[in-house]
Order: sequence, then structure tokens, then C-alpha cells
Amino acid sequence: MISTLLSARGIFRGCVLTLLLTVPAFAAPFKVGVLVKDRTPYWHGFEASACEAATALNVEAVAKTPAMLSAPLQLKYLEQIAQAGVQAIVISPVGDELVAPLSALKKKGVHIVTLNTELTAAAADAFVGTDFSKMTDLGAKTFAERVSDGEEAAVFRIADINMTGFSDREQAALKIMKQDRPKTALRTDVFFPGAGPQGLAQAKRLLEKYPACKAVFAGGYEATVAMVRAIKETGRTGKTSVVGFGTTGAITQEVAEAIESGVLAALVCVDSAAIGRKGMETAVALLEKKPVLPAIMVDNVVVTRANLKNYKVVSSAPVPAT
Repeated sequence: MISTLLSARGIFRGCVLTLLLTVPAFAAPFKVGVLVKDRTPYWHGFEASACEAATALNVEAVAKTPAMLSAPLQLKYLEQIAQAGVQAIVISPVGDELVAPLSALKKKGVHIVTLNTELTAAAADAFVGTDFSKMTDLGAKTFAERVSDGEEAAVFRIADINMTGFSDREQAALKIMKQDRPKTALRTDVFFPGAGPQGLAQAKRLLEKYPACKAVFAGGYEATVAMVRAIKETGRTGKTSVVGFGTTGAITQEVAEAIESGVLAALVCVDSAAIGRKGMETAVALLEKKPVLPAIMVDNVVVTRANLKNYKVVSSAPVPAT
């Protein structure tokens, strides 16, 4: 009798084990597309944080990343994401070329959340981003705080006059320096032409032309990195520092080391980690039919040696093509 019961118990345990091994894992309840502008470290931070949030929320993320800033490429990837059967899309749209296709998807019931680039209500359910005017003022004030009145300083000007955001930052820096540091000799005649050897050469030219320069204002991420490299390569560590702009998702090992050494005195950042995460959370809230605000604003942050440990350092390697 006892042997019969033990045998039956063994069979029962075997059946339970078989059931556990054969029951399929639960599929994620939602599928959300993630599409940013390109594969630079700046934009990769938005994508990475959105995908991390998807994992935490048990959502399947379908991420596509164009190799370069291109409306046709982004449209191509948008079509691929839509064909994957997503119920929502978190996107940093390149421009107005995306309005019509996103509006069409929205009419079909796909929820659209834009990151850092706002579109019309017809093309998006919600926007998650930052106040760039506040970021401009924050950058100018941060620069002024790091220059003593009477010292020599410079603005590493962005050459492309069509980049109004950069121009606004530079004008704000010029204005506050004139008000708060009237005795400072502020140099503004060296321009950053773009990433690559020419950009680095111009950064070195600024340092050679103004060897007494104590601080440089760089209004864009690539200009910031170029000036950091120029300071290191010309042996000016400890003599000249940079106040630059970037995102929390683009703090590469090179940038982190520059902050630690004091070459990069402050990096005024779009909090891409928080924006990407909030974008995915908003998309899921829409899918769960919860109320969401049409515009969600995330504060900027200033990353310095004092708080660098609070932010993730990312690889400087190119983001793989998808």
C-alpha cells in the first residue's frame, strides 16, 4: 500500500514538473516602438532609457535607429515599426515630414508620444521634453559663475547661423557676462565648424590665439567634446576649463574623465534618461487608458564633479545599426 502511494506521488510530481516546463512564458501585454533621430551618443540616451523602462514595465520595445539625421530614413524605420504591430510609438521626430504618417497611425489607434520635439495634437497624444529657454539661461548662469570678473574667457561660436538654439545660448552667455562680469575680456571670434578634424583644429586655434583664456562656453555637445580634446592635447589641463551642453545619456567615458579632471567644469544637460523613461511610461499609461498630460516637462541638470556619480557613464562606441 505504502509503495503504491509513493509510486503515485512520484508520478504526480513528474506531471507537475512536465507542466511547468511546457507552459509558455507570458507574453508582454503591449508592444511599443522606439524611434530616435540618429545613432549619436546624444540621441542614443533617449532610446536606451526608453527601452530600459519598457523592460521594467514588462513591455516589448521595438527599437529602430537611423544611421544619420534623415527624414527619409526615419520614415523608413517608422514604417517598419508600424508593420511590427506596435500599439504605441515613442519617437523623437526629425521634422514636419513625420506629421502626416504619425497622424495616419494615430487615426488607426496607435498612440504617439514625442520626445524633445513637439508636434501638433493631430500627430501625437503627448509630448515629453524640456524647456530649452530655461536650459539656455541655466547654461549662461553656469558659465558666469565659473569666471571671475576681469579674467579672459571665450565663446566657441557655432558656425551654422541656421542653428537658432545654439545662437540663443551664445547670446544669453554674452548678455549675462556683460551684466555680471563687465571687466571680463570675452572673445567671440573663433567658430566651431562641426565635428571632426576641422572642429578640433578650430578649438586648438582658439586656445593658441587666447592663451590666457580661463573658461570657454561651448553651446553644443560636439563643440564641447572638441574643446575638451583641444585642452588635453595642448597641455592646458588646469589652465582652461569648459562649460558645455549635452545630455545625461551622452556622458561617455571621455566626458566623465574630463569632468573628473576639471577640464569640463560643468555639462548643462537635457535629462535624456528621465525623458526617455517618462516617454515610455506615458505610452504605457495611454495603452492602459489612464489619463496623461498633453505636455510633460522634465527639468535640466548640471553635471559636475560633485554629482557625476549620480549618472551613468556610457560607452563611446557607435550604437549598432538596427
